[in-house]
Amino acid sequence: MSEINNLFNQFDQIVDERRYRNHSFVTELVAGNVSKEQLKKWAIQKYFQVFQQNRAFSAIHSNSPYPDARKYLMEQLIAEETDIECGSDSHYDLIKRLVYAAGGTDEEIENTSIGDPVKDYLNFVINTCKNEHFTYGLLTFYSLESQTPDSVIKMYEALKNQFGFSDHDLEWFTIHYEADQEHGEKGRELIEKYWQEAPNFKEKSFEIVNGATEMWTKLHDYYYSVVKG
Repeated sequence: MSEINNLFNQFDQIVDERRYRNHSFVTELVAGNVSKEQLKKWAIQKYFQVFQQNRAFSAIHSNSPYPDARKYLMEQLIAEETDIECGSDSHYDLIKRLVYAAGGTDEEIENTSIGDPVKDYLNFVINTCKNEHFTYGLLTFYSLESQTPDSVIKMYEALKNQFGFSDHDLEWFTIHYEADQEHGEKGRELIEKYWQEAPNFKEKSFEIVNGATEMWTKLHDYYYSVVKG
């Protein structure tokens, strides 16, 4: 086994131990213990997260000296920000559909404050991607995207069954079930290609994976408080 494959086995173990499909937020939602009003409050905070975290992809792109990495990040940005590549609208507008389906309005979104834990998560992700070697930015998103598909498909099925939402309302979930598998694989390929250029990768990479998964868990602790508070 190559050195980088051994490292990824260790990264994946960390991610698996903290995989958010097992978080109380997901299990409560899947169990049908979240009302439409509570769901709306979460969807608004999720909209803030999805809308702002695209800045992290821009940061990785700006730090990437290689055309294959820049092309991948540009594809990510196009997918996230437009209806050209992945989905029928920008991904933040896809999650906004859930706000509407749950009874929310644009005025309500505008009058809601972004939660401090959402800010903390965004600051961690954006600052890491802006200030660290681009492979560390890719590793941050690998740590998050590699655990997304099995959670969002459970949430999609639960929301469809409980509330009767349409596939149009829930497109954000189906898109991320498919896309994040591919994104995680491509991000890993680029890390495997360029990891030896990153300073202190063997040590620093574990700080990145631990930090990203810890912030993701704290974010979902907050999301749980939103739906159960």
